[in-house]
Amino acid sequence: MKNKLKPIPENKIGAYMNAFIEKIEKGEKSTSVCPRCGKMIKTFDMPYGYDPEENDVYFVSVCPACGAVLYSKE
Repeated sequence: MKNKLKPIPENKIGAYMNAFIEKIEKGEKSTSVCPRCGKMIKTFDMPYGYDPEENDVYFVSVCPACGAVLYSKE
């Protein structure tokens, strides 16, 4: 997955970064289950890369419990 990602297009990155900053300022975190440790966690998901084939933006976060790097998409 990570090998096919490209930089997020300029016409998209501004909106994603603004939304990311707004979530940090408000303290809004995403809730998920870490696939490595199995714990319910809350994270900030930062824009990471763009898949031009699927027109999806991928996000990256870190599990606060075990330190696993986690990827998700829109």
